[in-house]
Amino acid sequence: MHNKIFIITFFISNIAFAAAIPIQNSQQNINENKLNTLLNKASLHLSAKGLDENVAKEKVVKSLSGSIYNNNLMAKNITDKLDGIKEKDIISYICESALYGKNVDLSLYDNIISITQKNSDFFLNKATIAKIQQVSSENKQIKLLNRV
Repeated sequence: MHNKIFIITFFISNIAFAAAIPIQNSQQNINENKLNTLLNKASLHLSAKGLDENVAKEKVVKSLSGSIYNNNLMAKNITDKLDGIKEKDIISYICESALYGKNVDLSLYDNIISITQKNSDFFLNKATIAKIQQVSSENKQIKLLNRV
């Protein structure tokens, strides 16, 4: 009887704390290297194409919704869960949206679909769409966790 209680308690505690551990590790990595943020990478990408650095940063800030920390975590979640999507795909989507003045929220299903459709190597099927829905809901949870 005690073994069953111990096993159940161990199992539940692993489930409860497993989601918090990657967030803590990601937070440490992001805090160690603030130059390596999604915002800075997108700004540098735009300035490399000829836009003034200050204007590029301003456009990206206006385009991205949410905090820098949330956007980095959501982008990492997208690249980790969707095998064909790379960080450069997300950055180019953010840059294109910033140039056209469109809002980018990496927790929205529509934005994640748009990122995947711009990648020619990525094939959308039912399984992939289910993964995208899962990533979208996880990213919404990331936004909620950091509001507290």
